[in-house]
Amino acid sequence: MSPYLNGLAGSAAAGFMTLLGGLPVFFFSRLSRNLYSLFLAFSAGVMVAASFFSLLLPALEKSSPWLVMPGTALGAVFVHLADIYLPHEHFLKGKEGGKAPIRARGVTLLFLAMTIHNFPEGMAVAVAFQRDLTTGLSVALGIGLQNIPEGMAVALPTRGLGYSPGRAFLLTFLSAAAEPVGGLIGGSLALVSPSLIPFLMSFAAGAMLFVVSDEIIPESHGGGRERRASFAFMVGLILMMGLDVLL
Repeated sequence: MSPYLNGLAGSAAAGFMTLLGGLPVFFFSRLSRNLYSLFLAFSAGVMVAASFFSLLLPALEKSSPWLVMPGTALGAVFVHLADIYLPHEHFLKGKEGGKAPIRARGVTLLFLAMTIHNFPEGMAVAVAFQRDLTTGLSVALGIGLQNIPEGMAVALPTRGLGYSPGRAFLLTFLSAAAEPVGGLIGGSLALVSPSLIPFLMSFAAGAMLFVVSDEIIPESHGGGRERRASFAFMVGLILMMGLDVLL
C-alpha cells in the first residue's frame, strides 16, 4: 500500500486498540483510582517517547529547527484552544472549557475530552507513515499499546459514573474514532504537500506533549500517587523507546 493508505490503516488500528481496553467494562463495574492513575501515567510515558524519538528527532533530521519549533508550538496552541473552547469533563478534575456557546452534558462532555486527547495521536501515526514505514510502524505500535490501558481508563470510570456497560463502551468507541479522523487529516495534508511532513510531525508532537503536561500528568500524579505514577511513566517511556530502536 501507499504511505497514505498505510497511515490511515495505522491510525485506525491504533484507535481499535482502545476498544480492546474497553472490553472489561462488560465484566467489571469500576476501576480503582490507583490503577487509573497507573494507566494514565503509562500512557504519558509512551506519548512523550513517541513525541521525541519518533516525531521530533526525525523531523529535525529532515528539516530546519526553524520549521520544527513553530510546528511544535502550534500543536500545543491547538490543544490549548480546544481545551478552552470545547466543553469537556475529566474524571478527576471535573468539567473544563466551554467559553464557546456549546451546551453539552454527560457522555458528550466525556467524548469531547477523549477527542482532544486522541486526535493528535491519530495524526502522529499517519504522518509518521508518510515519513517511512519503519517510523510509522513504531508510532502506530506504541500508540496502540498505550491505547489499551487508556481504553480501560475511559470505559471503567465511565461505568463507575453510572453509565450502562453498552454506553460506556460506546464512549470508548467514539474516543477511538477520533484517531483515524486525525490520521485522515494529517495524512491528507502530508500527501498534498510532502514538504509539510516535518512540520506536521512536530505539530503532532507538540499537541501530544501539551496533553501530557496539561492533562495526563496532573490527573495521574495527584492524591499521593506520585511515586507509583512516575514508575509507570518510566515504564511507558522505556517501552516506547525500545520499540523505536527495535523497529
